[in-house]
Amino acid sequence: MKKILFAFSLLFFSNFVAADSNYYFTSGSAKLNYTIPSGYVTDDDLHYRFSNFIEHRSPPANLLALFTTREDLNLYIETGEFPFFSKALITMGQLKVNMSINRSMFTSLKHSLLRSGYNIAQLSVFKKAFNEEQNWFNREFGTRHRARLESIKDLGMNIQSLNSVGVMGMVTYVNNNKTVKYVEAGGFYYYRNNVVVIGMNRRYSNDSDIKILEKEFKQIMHSFD
Repeated sequence: MKKILFAFSLLFFSNFVAADSNYYFTSGSAKLNYTIPSGYVTDDDLHYRFSNFIEHRSPPANLLALFTTREDLNLYIETGEFPFFSKALITMGQLKVNMSINRSMFTSLKHSLLRSGYNIAQLSVFKKAFNEEQNWFNREFGTRHRARLESIKDLGMNIQSLNSVGVMGMVTYVNNNKTVKYVEAGGFYYYRNNVVVIGMNRRYSNDSDIKILEKEFKQIMHSFD
């Protein structure tokens, strides 16, 4: 569920509009285009439910877009329960912060992320956020997950351009006494004194899952440029 935490865009209020696999955010007269890989869909009900959580967590945020796989969406429609470990989920949003991010601040963020990789945050911080989301998830969807976050490992992959930076890592969880691994990716895109934050993940079965997520993540990140 940490996939939700990664995808917040800072500072600007936007509208979300969809057309096939091409999307854009608007803020006043500004428009930012991006592309979502094939196989991802969005759902108004899920968007609303996750928005309520994100708006009231700390720090609060406005969710702009949430995407998941068709497989997971169908399961939710059939059972009323959304998978706790989704195969892939993308969110984008905006933190309610009364300040702007300038180019110098973004450059410092980019350099810090490239130096630290996917371990930029302490494991204890990830665990606290993960537990907070899990408790909400169980209440919202009537589930009884008791997962714990075990470890985070940087995969040594990074994306960078003048306006963007992204990293990938392997995250290990234990859920119902079973160990599961996820390939996860997080990225930032600098846009008009704002930062768009993108997060994705995919359950790990073999190294092909790393390559698939890397390809999809790069497609999204490069589509902003």
